[in-house]
Amino acid sequence: RIQKLVGGMLQAEVREQGAEEVLQRLLAQVSRSGGRLAQIQLLSLLDLNPELITGEAAEALEGLIGTMPPMDAAQVMRLARTLLRSGDRDMALRLYEWCALIGIASESPFGDDGAFVISSVPLRELIEDVKENLVGEERIAPIEALLKKLPPDLQNSSEAQSLRQCLDQGSVNIVHLIYRSRNWESGAKDFEFSRSTMLDHWSQGREAVEEVMHKGDLIARNILDGKSATFDLDAPDHLKEKTA
Repeated sequence: RIQKLVGGMLQAEVREQGAEEVLQRLLAQVSRSGGRLAQIQLLSLLDLNPELITGEAAEALEGLIGTMPPMDAAQVMRLARTLLRSGDRDMALRLYEWCALIGIASESPFGDDGAFVISSVPLRELIEDVKENLVGEERIAPIEALLKKLPPDLQNSSEAQSLRQCLDQGSVNIVHLIYRSRNWESGAKDFEFSRSTMLDHWSQGREAVEEVMHKGDLIARNILDGKSATFDLDAPDHLKEKTA
């Protein structure tokens, strides 16, 4: 409720004075006293207006990393999201993972180690934030932390199932199509790109793709088995699986 109140007051001030003027006031307050309210307002402003994250504002955002109470999950998640938008993906991912560890505190205001949790984040809200802002492998650490932290009564919930689906990256097959020089090519092949030469290169590429497709059963079998692999088309119509 406090966060909504602060957010409402901030938006009203922005409408009246403009985002830039509000930004300068908050930067001065944070620099002068480092007050908690000013920090929350500054973070909220930058979260809603990422185009403001330049120069002094970017430095102030970095400074919040060391001053934000680590058990304030709601603000940690907001900080992670804002850092992500500013381009600091490494720190953002670490904060998302931390937020997942502390953010879904149960009815008790204390974490597993007895530390007081200032604010928690609703599970659904945290899941949506991770899905919306993280992609691919970036999601793995926060989601694994969330699943580990889930209480037994939520392990089989729809939210938990949705999280597990995000971890299922599937299998990937990579086929190397290697261009092989023609006997008639000379030492000028590295810079000879006449139309006839390029037409020949394109034709060889199409033939290589067609030969791979003839071996589609092998690639499909790997996908069905959940196995990722790399292949070489090492001879016409011969697909060889590479080993590490």
